[in-house]
Amino acid sequence: MLQFFSFGKKSIVPSIILGIIGILLLAIPYETLKVILFSILGLSLILIYIFPCFFYWFYYSEQKKFLFEAITSTVCVVIGFLLIFWHHFVVSVIMGIFLVVLPIVRILLSENKWERFKREIPYFLIAVILFFTPFEAIFSIVLKVFGGVLILYSIGNIIYILWQNHQNKTPKNPDSSDRIIIDAEIKDID
Repeated sequence: MLQFFSFGKKSIVPSIILGIIGILLLAIPYETLKVILFSILGLSLILIYIFPCFFYWFYYSEQKKFLFEAITSTVCVVIGFLLIFWHHFVVSVIMGIFLVVLPIVRILLSENKWERFKREIPYFLIAVILFFTPFEAIFSIVLKVFGGVLILYSIGNIIYILWQNHQNKTPKNPDSSDRIIIDAEIKDID
């Protein structure tokens, strides 16, 4: 098996790729990065769900049990197109649903509403922060921090892999007590 930049069994290529992604997240301007990320996400949703969408709607006429899957795959394809062309609207709606509506639903469905309300307070606070702070500002900060974390992680991982590979290549002293000795004797039994 061919391993590039490989030392023993561990390779540093994944760490180098993560470092490059982190550098790209820090170097690419936010507007360009936003278009690239949402286009990739939208295209991924479309490519993953377009064939199941056709399949489920084709077989829905024969078997009614595929209705839920057909609707779900169609919604995912529509969300993929919306992410490509109107990503700000989609993200705002999704954030609103997850940060406001779902905590309220979880509070209403719980047996101990007061305890559940206390657990949902952070979600409400994030929703208030997002209401008064533009999503664009928060998302750009998150992308830059994520890029920096990826770079730091990749550097640490490369150092760790190189150190581990160096430790594995160091020959052990043959006279040490941790050597395994196997002694066997063969006898014929009549």
